[in-house]
Amino acid sequence: MLHVIGPVFLLLDLLFGSSPTRLPWRWVLGILVFPLLWVAYTLIRGPLVTNPTTGAAWWYPYPFLDPHAVNGYAGIVPYVLGIAVALSAFGAGVVYVGRRRGAERLVEAVVWPTSVRLVRPDELDQHLAPPPAEHDVPLL
Repeated sequence: MLHVIGPVFLLLDLLFGSSPTRLPWRWVLGILVFPLLWVAYTLIRGPLVTNPTTGAAWWYPYPFLDPHAVNGYAGIVPYVLGIAVALSAFGAGVVYVGRRRGAERLVEAVVWPTSVRLVRPDELDQHLAPPPAEHDVPLL
């Protein structure tokens, strides 16, 4: 379920879901934080857990994370790097599609309690502050 259904739903959300904000490119690196922390946790925990199937004194959830199966901890590095590159590429694709969809919007509506103005997406940040009221008088 985690490796099949989850990615399908994420892809459908990317292609057909609404895109309220344009993601910054730095979020591509943020995608790697949880998986890398999980790998570190797994490598620390693996030697402390007995394999429930074989009774071995260690247990890792994936064979490519098992240092006994891939010639030590150095054998794990290419797998982790490969997965990190794949996740980064996928994340960059998600950010790219989201930014592209945001740029394709021809008009954005900025709604305030007293007015509605239409602006281009590249001007949206300039219009986030509410307009001054006509009766506003600067305080002395």
